[in-house]
Amino acid sequence: MCAPTRSPWGQNIFDRYLGSDREDWRAWDASELVLGTHYTRPILIDCGAADSYLGEGQLLPEVFADACAKAGQSLTLRMQEGYDHSYYFVASFMADHIQHHAAALCE
Repeated sequence: MCAPTRSPWGQNIFDRYLGSDREDWRAWDASELVLGTHYTRPILIDCGAADSYLGEGQLLPEVFADACAKAGQSLTLRMQEGYDHSYYFVASFMADHIQHHAAALCE
């Protein structure tokens, strides 16, 4: 979930845990945080293109991608065709993410 302040699930959860002031929610929303944070490392996100939650407007990776573009944040967003939200999806791309984080740790 890349933009919980705009997602039905995120709004429900934030309202329950953070209260009804939507301005307070921004501190917990990656798509808002990236606009005000200078982060120098590239970000890698994989998203299953066949994920039903994507079609329901729950995940909103495009909102995060737009925010990264506005902030000048390097982002690789890979929409993986044929994959959903399953453990198989996570396992299929885990090595790429381990390598991505290892490169950051070795700098």
